[in-house]
Amino acid sequence: MTNAEGDFSMEQSLIMCRSLTYAQRAMKALERGGVAVSLIKAPQAVSSAGCAYGLRISSRNLKYSIDLLRRGNLPFGKVYRYLANGKLEEVSV
Repeated sequence: MTNAEGDFSMEQSLIMCRSLTYAQRAMKALERGGVAVSLIKAPQAVSSAGCAYGLRISSRNLKYSIDLLRRGNLPFGKVYRYLANGKLEEVSV
């Protein structure tokens, strides 16, 4: 299934970051850890301030990715998973 946000045929998760700088640092850490990651401007549905960024990853890498960010002392915000219809649902980590 595809929509304006991208391809959701594979389970995807979104890790929120409060700024572009934090998102870029987190993305580099995940890439060094071997995680395929895309940096995106956060969808309005989950970005109240309108200036947040997110890291889209495969849900199968979510736990490992969170561990990498925590070990690197890299701050992140809420975590979401993409539903089949393209909407986001918050998950606890």
